[in-house]
Amino acid sequence: MIMHWESLDEVKLASKLLMKSDLTENFRQAIIPSTIQMNYLEQMNKWSK
Repeated sequence: MIMHWESLDEVKLASKLLMKSDLTENFRQAIIPSTIQMNYLEQMNKWSK
């Protein structure tokens, strides 16, 4: 999954909220921590429409 964010601070806040929300309980229980890999990369360019 590739997600685009305005800032690293937004990513951190979204992750924090995701891990606390009752709405994401089933999702969190389905995660196998050893299979998760997260990379934070700088966006270099954009496709023009």
